[in-house]
Amino acid sequence: FLWLLCLLQVAPSCERETLLTLDNSVDDRINSLINTYVEDLKSSEHGWMASIGTSEGYYRFWMHFRDSNVVHMQTDNPRYESMYKGTTDTSTYAFRALQRPTLIFATYSYLSLINDPNPSISGSDSRSYKGLSTDFEFEVERYEGGVFYMIGRFNKVKAVFKKASAAEKAGVDAGLMMELPKQIADTLKSYYIKAKHGATEIVTKVYDNRRLYVFWYDSETDKGEEKTGYYNVEVDGSRNLFFPEEVATSSIAVNGLTYEAAQEKYTHFTTTSAGTPAINVEVSYNPPDFPLSKVFGYVGSDRIFDKLSCITSLEGDLSDGEKEAKSSVELMLKFFSASILCLGYEIDCYFTKLPDGNVEWNVALQGVSGIGLDLETGQTLTASFPTATYAFPVTVENNGLTFTTSNEVKMYAGAKLYYEKGVLTQLVDNFKSNTFNIGWSDYKNSGGLALEVASEDEAFVLPVLLSKR
Repeated sequence: FLWLLCLLQVAPSCERETLLTLDNSVDDRINSLINTYVEDLKSSEHGWMASIGTSEGYYRFWMHFRDSNVVHMQTDNPRYESMYKGTTDTSTYAFRALQRPTLIFATYSYLSLINDPNPSISGSDSRSYKGLSTDFEFEVERYEGGVFYMIGRFNKVKAVFKKASAAEKAGVDAGLMMELPKQIADTLKSYYIKAKHGATEIVTKVYDNRRLYVFWYDSETDKGEEKTGYYNVEVDGSRNLFFPEEVATSSIAVNGLTYEAAQEKYTHFTTTSAGTPAINVEVSYNPPDFPLSKVFGYVGSDRIFDKLSCITSLEGDLSDGEKEAKSSVELMLKFFSASILCLGYEIDCYFTKLPDGNVEWNVALQGVSGIGLDLETGQTLTASFPTATYAFPVTVENNGLTFTTSNEVKMYAGAKLYYEKGVLTQLVDNFKSNTFNIGWSDYKNSGGLALEVASEDEAFVLPVLLSKR
């Protein structure tokens, strides 16, 4: 009995001592790892180029980590070009052992601008008050080849920190972080950037100074995909693009686009796949060769063109011929005849699959803003006017890339009044009893992936954008 009592007293103390020894060992290892990270951050002579994810793509920062937990930084935030171009900000940072080693930016900095809940500061959606949904604290997922791959603790955005070269630091000092992204976007946004790797064709199309559309098709597997990709412009004078997230297809992954100065053009994708050489690209106005239906689905399938947005928006200069809606001549004047001064509108076209399996083609006038009389009440308004939606039953052929609309049209919301007042009569009548083809478009002024809905009547061609689901 006495022996048993002694054993009970000794056993917990032994266990406790063992656990303390184990904990100390783990703490030592983590602290040693963090110290290594901190020293590496501080030791980079020219600082670091950091690509930090947001809801609107990857913002780029140059950061120089110094002693006393001080970090100097610059940003490529275009909202503040006139104010902060070439201006270095100072913040404090810390590396902590949380769930994983975590880099924390502790005081107000350029990172705070994109995190600010005030939309006028961050440039975020005025309804969200969440900034650009990015982070101040970043956990290290891995550190390899002198590159930190991190993820935000709260919004789970990705971040990539690469050591800056002397040329990149010179580019930062010259203000290229602010200047180059827009220059590159303006240069490339009219083009398709295409390449082939085995049976896979991959195409990217620059959308703005951070985002690009990516779509690919594999002829062997008969599968394809479309998604939004992201890029940053290298500021070392190369004009190369860096993809913070790999563009992965069924057979290849690419992480950048290389510019050949001697040829004055982009010549190949760089790859991340071991043993795979660079892939030569073609940059041209010409759309891809692979079929739309293989990537985006077709009417009657589970995955269809569920939204197409008219790219000829009338925002801005309404008299500009290029912005005149091709589906309804001088639509602004038609609004004016109904006592509405139209300031801007958007036409959305999309398919709806009905419960009985049939399909309807919808043409919707969205987000009408103007000054005038409410068509329903006659009251004077300075506000938005009701959405008008017209639905046409369709028959489909050619995997849904050809469809014929019925003479019947269903009118929802304010649609009937717009039609009866003569505002949208021509638009709706153009869609009645008409056959349309959906195909790639070479429309050069589009901001994204341009498709084209073209009727058999050559006078009626509607360029549209495929919107993300």
